[in-house]
Amino acid sequence: MKITLSQLIAIISASLLSLTANGQVNEAHTQAHETAMTHHNNAVEMHNTMMESNNKVLLYYEEENLIDNRMSISALRKMRSPSKYKLIPLKEREIELSGGAGEETEISFTGGYLAMNISSSKESSYRVYVNGYPAGKVKVAQGDSFVVLAGGLTKKEHKLKLKKIDDGNSCSAVIKSLEVSRGARANW
Repeated sequence: MKITLSQLIAIISASLLSLTANGQVNEAHTQAHETAMTHHNNAVEMHNTMMESNNKVLLYYEEENLIDNRMSISALRKMRSPSKYKLIPLKEREIELSGGAGEETEISFTGGYLAMNISSSKESSYRVYVNGYPAGKVKVAQGDSFVVLAGGLTKKEHKLKLKKIDDGNSCSAVIKSLEVSRGARANW
């Protein structure tokens, strides 16, 4: 069978049109895919931004409320057995917290519980960090106070840091004794 020149031109033209159409379809598909990926990436970025914001709010909420359930020393002593805790009088090794914002002290302790008897010249506030993580904020009244700093922890060793918050009050405070779980220890 012989193909004429006009038939050959028609076959080549049809093939070129088919290739052009196929290229246009591929280009349209690529553009649609790129548009979808751009929308997806924008949605992922927005999701990550929202999650970061949510995590900051959650961390603030946990930090502010972790120690928020403090109670008076009399209520605390009524609800628990004294045989589960031991008092460590500091006597000549009292921990002094004198000055303004940023002043800090560290206490290492074992056991799941730490509280302090503190005497302060003015009302003052402190950030509490346990093992390097924010654990809340405590407010110390003027005079003598009993403050629970940590509870519900494992029995292993922990590091607690108290850091004075800038609340406009420069004061002098002294930690007179620490209370830990029976059988635990504390170092400062």
